[in-house]
Amino acid sequence: MRGVRIAEGEYGRMRGALVVPETRRRWRRAGAVLLAVLLAAPAAAADVHVDVVVGVDRDGKLVAKAETTSFAVPPSRVVGLAGYAGTVVGFRSVDPSAATDDFRALDPGAHIAFEALYTDPGLAVIDENAGAPVRRSDLLKLGAAPFDAHPLWNLAADVRGPRKARIRLLDRARIHDPAPMMVLTFTPDPKAEAWLCPMRCEGPKTYDAPARCPRCGTPLALATVASYEAEVTSVPRSLQADTPARLGIALRDPSGAPVAVDADALDAYVVSADLASFAHGRPTRNPDGTFHLPATFPASGLYTVFLEFASGRAGVQHAATDVVVSGPAHERERLDPNEGQVATVDGYTVTLETDGPFVPLHEIACRFTVARDGAPVRQLSPVRGAPGQLVIVGDNRTWFLHRAARPGGAAEGATFTCVFPKPGMYRMWVQLQPGAELLTVPFTVRVVRADAVRSRRSSADDGDTHDAEVDGGGGADGGDVGDGGGDGGE
Repeated sequence: MRGVRIAEGEYGRMRGALVVPETRRRWRRAGAVLLAVLLAAPAAAADVHVDVVVGVDRDGKLVAKAETTSFAVPPSRVVGLAGYAGTVVGFRSVDPSAATDDFRALDPGAHIAFEALYTDPGLAVIDENAGAPVRRSDLLKLGAAPFDAHPLWNLAADVRGPRKARIRLLDRARIHDPAPMMVLTFTPDPKAEAWLCPMRCEGPKTYDAPARCPRCGTPLALATVASYEAEVTSVPRSLQADTPARLGIALRDPSGAPVAVDADALDAYVVSADLASFAHGRPTRNPDGTFHLPATFPASGLYTVFLEFASGRAGVQHAATDVVVSGPAHERERLDPNEGQVATVDGYTVTLETDGPFVPLHEIACRFTVARDGAPVRQLSPVRGAPGQLVIVGDNRTWFLHRAARPGGAAEGATFTCVFPKPGMYRMWVQLQPGAELLTVPFTVRVVRADAVRSRRSSADDGDTHDAEVDGGGGADGGDVGDGGGDGGE
């Protein structure tokens, strides 16, 4: 499929496919999902949590002690999790030096886990090892003493009151008897505020006031549950394939008021429903505060317009909407992972290397290197102030991630910190500039459950399994990429 075309802007035309719409349908669901795009890794440094301390009584029965069993959950700072999320309560084994006759240390052979007996609707606990919510009657393994585990608790964006989780601690080795049922209560805390770099330059570090990232200069993003909305109109009103059009863009904040976008701080990313077409452009501001973007779509079908912008103290935020383009029907492109994680565009060979398998809710370093005629390209020109830019979209387009490459190191390629919300297929577009032309290179990856990767490792030699894990090829994909929330509503 030919690429979408948008008017050339400050950074030139992006190749690889893209352009825009006919309808004005607001995408409310995506607004809630996309706010998670900016968020930090599962264990955010600023989280304040309480530990449930686990020991045994005189009779060898498990005992759990905590200062409180009620917890306030802040707006999510976790990539792929909408609503409220945090490691607000953890579990650790009692320190033998602090043990008493009534609260003794665990037997070294014990293997502690907690069973999720029941959780109220809208509440989920995420097993970081599996990268998936713990289902009813599932076991979340804490391990042998000493352990200090901090699962991620997630409340849906539409939760307004407390939600309860009923759990039971048990010993998988059956040395100790189970503890009585424990009830934990979680309440959303919408007033909790934290800002962080949307490019993750400083990992999970957060700030208590708006500012710019001290490393990359990007406005810090306010973690918020509220949704921003986008309206896209077009001239002509009915968009046609291969016909130039002008898109009108209006942004509204959670209260419905127009968004005051900072100067030169709006980017548009257009992606086709089959993820075959992609384009990026900088819309032009109109006198009334709205924006416009000339665009031409390569084929008929549904497209999603992702909008990334900075607005005052809220910093970098996101909105999205779908548009429809009329024209002759065309065959939908099949998504398959790149063979050997290699792609060739305009005579350049781009290779993707990672520091581990593609699993959910874990930071993965993705490094792209460039070669031409078999010789490495040692010098990459900056793309918007960084060695490269990367966009990742889930296969149902309800999840979007934009990253700038880590500062420096352009001679060794462009390295990005990536996080995926759940198992499924994802499309990546990396922008690199090894010469005069800007390259937009597509990659497709499959993300699998972490426990599926461990299962493969245990049944094959390490050298044989590493390529399969990084490729994400075949099996155990766990279904399609969802909307990024636990049990959350729209």
